[in-house]
Amino acid sequence: MDGVDILGLITGIFSILSVPIGVIAFIYNLLPCTRLRELEQIFSETEDMLHKTAEAGLLGSQRTAYEFQTRLEALRASLEDVRVESHCAATYAQNFKKMLAGLSRRIFSLCAQVKMLRADISTTSARERERLRQANTSVTGEPGADGSGSTEGSSSPTPSVECLPSAFPVSVEVGVHKDSKQPCHRRYIGGVSQLHTAVVL
Repeated sequence: MDGVDILGLITGIFSILSVPIGVIAFIYNLLPCTRLRELEQIFSETEDMLHKTAEAGLLGSQRTAYEFQTRLEALRASLEDVRVESHCAATYAQNFKKMLAGLSRRIFSLCAQVKMLRADISTTSARERERLRQANTSVTGEPGADGSGSTEGSSSPTPSVECLPSAFPVSVEVGVHKDSKQPCHRRYIGGVSQLHTAVVL
């Protein structure tokens, strides 16, 4: 027997053995004990998501939050039923009988319902988060809301000389400008001199 025949024989043996191994693995994934672990994991994730989104106020109205909680409690009761029935099967043979009796199908249906509830919670929270983001954007986007709006009219005008309080002493001297020879008067306000020249038309 040459090397090619030995290689073909080994390949054939592995091919024959892979068929029952694949069948066993497929059946094991369908056993109630296996499906139950997946259901419990998905249910725990969904319950945590519902509690976190409810605490964050991302479920919209209280009616929506109550509906989600009601659906979760109904699924919890169904989960307890299939858990008790699955735990009654202590061996793989008993699990196989439970699978043939339809327990695995019930667990698979519950998994689909829990996944649907999780998807609804996620969709509702995403929609509510987007609504709050748009509301926040519309509020902060108003002129002057962030302090960067127009400041027209916010600063008080500088008072003119005539509006200065009477606490500043005012004195006036009248004379003729030495260069233009035009009449002028000098006013002293609080010790500050201001020269005013009259315009002659």
